[in-house]
Amino acid sequence: MSNIGQVIYETAKDLHRVGGLSAPAMHKIEAFRQAQFERKLQELLDEAKGNGKKSLRVVSRDLHRQVVGGSQPNRTPMACGAMWKLWRQQGGMENNIIHTTRSKQSSTIEIEFLL
Repeated sequence: MSNIGQVIYETAKDLHRVGGLSAPAMHKIEAFRQAQFERKLQELLDEAKGNGKKSLRVVSRDLHRQVVGGSQPNRTPMACGAMWKLWRQQGGMENNIIHTTRSKQSSTIEIEFLL
């Protein structure tokens, strides 16, 4: 995400915390952030497919870093959410889960996506 996007997000979060931004507005911002993870995941898959690969293993930590650009642990669930959503859309096959945790929200989640 761009620096300006991060500044806008952090400002919105601060406004929400002090009562200056409604919960519905904050939910819209969160949905926008979630969509960023989903778009980046799709870009990675499209690129791998374009390079002739038949599958791509994605680790949530790597997806998170590509979208956020650094360490923001509170965004890890969004990276995981994007991965689990696509996994379900591809049929939710258990053998495509390389690594998971009980919470399913860890930076170590690894899923192999079929292209």
